[in-house]
Amino acid sequence: MIVITGVSGGIGKKIAVELSNYDSVIGIYSSNKVFFERRSISTIKLNLNDEQSIIEFVKNSHLTRITVIHLATVSINGLIANYSRSNWDHTIDVNITGNYLITKHLLPIMINEKWGRIIHFSSVVAQKGERGAIAYGMSKSAISGFSSGLSQEYGRFNITRNVLSLGYMETGLIDTLDIKSKKEILRKIPINKFGDINSIVNAVKFIIESDYINGSEINIDGGFR
Repeated sequence: MIVITGVSGGIGKKIAVELSNYDSVIGIYSSNKVFFERRSISTIKLNLNDEQSIIEFVKNSHLTRITVIHLATVSINGLIANYSRSNWDHTIDVNITGNYLITKHLLPIMINEKWGRIIHFSSVVAQKGERGAIAYGMSKSAISGFSSGLSQEYGRFNITRNVLSLGYMETGLIDTLDIKSKKEILRKIPINKFGDINSIVNAVKFIIESDYINGSEINIDGGFR
């Protein structure tokens, strides 16, 4: 069973559809309701910062053989000297705390079954930096640190955790950029194109099926420099 957070986003929607051919999917969204025409995909509205709601979700969903894919994210751009405390807190709540809470409450099921896959998503922004995106980059760097600890603590239960670090994909945050910005980014990508969803889906399947891939961070960025 695959649990995907952030399923209402552009990347989340497409990944859910593709992975529903592979396993049953539960898509979690926080505000914008999303509809799928496939019986193998169910959705639930869930505030990932509300621990009691997560406890109830885990209790009532009869989850088994879990792969959790953490896609829920927010990016609020702004120079750090002018960055508001509310935007900072919101970025941390969505990008870090939500990941921690749902992972925490899914882990007991994984430990009991001695099987689990935890897949976090990071960004090339965390590795290389980008003007106006310090809060976002910091939150993604924190996720890498969080994930590294998980791989050490729970590998003995056949629970792996890995990070997929995305470059600029053909959908998602790229939709917020103007044409000039997109052209500048393309010049930094040797393959000279934005990434497609299949590259992400193939990496997810590889991680699910490979019990010896643990504690890794895989870049899906076309060689972005």
